[in-house]
Formats: sequence, structure tokens, C-alpha cells
Amino acid sequence: MKKIIICVFILFWTCGPKPEPKPEIQPIIPKLEETIGDNTALTQGLMTPYDVYLFLKDSPSEKEIIYTFGYPDSTWLDEEGQVKVWYYFLEEVQDYNSIELDPVTGKVIGFEWD
Repeated sequence: MKKIIICVFILFWTCGPKPEPKPEIQPIIPKLEETIGDNTALTQGLMTPYDVYLFLKDSPSEKEIIYTFGYPDSTWLDEEGQVKVWYYFLEEVQDYNSIELDPVTGKVIGFEWD
């Protein structure tokens, strides 16, 4: 009888509701706010796709990404809170490019850039 009760308890426990998604708060970097906007290396055309690759493969921090690319156009945080994705829209290719970040360290863990 104890085994049945334990099995029923485990069944109800594993089928419970999923955690509610919580909004992500954009980082605020006061010292950089004057320099961010249309005045970044990416928006001024100072970086080639290869330069972007070299920059991102070194796992820069969120602060360095914002300073180089500006604020992302949109963000996404996965259900488990293990990956944060920042999307940047590039007008010249009419496509979104993504940068995957570790929410704990704020470092780049992956990217897809055209």
C-alpha cells in the first residue's frame, strides 16, 4: 500500500504546473549610456562579420557586447533560466542574429551571426 501511495504522490508531483516565466530586466550601465545608440562599432560599419566572430568567440561580457553592438533588439530567456538570448536585427541582410549568454556569468556561450 505504501508503494502505491508513493507512486501516486510521485505521479502528481511530476505532473504539476510548470514555473511561470519571469520577465528579463535589461542591464543598465550608467557610464555607457551616453555612448550607446547609433554610435556603436557595428552600426557605424567598423566591424566585418569576421571581426564580429573574433570578438564573440572570446566570450565577452554583457557590458562589452552592449558597448560594441548597442542594446539588443529583443531578448529571450529559456524556461529553465540557463540560456539568455539577445537578438540583433541587421538591416543590410534583413535578418536577426543571436548571441547566447550565460545568465549567471553574463558571458557569451554561443552565437549565430550572418
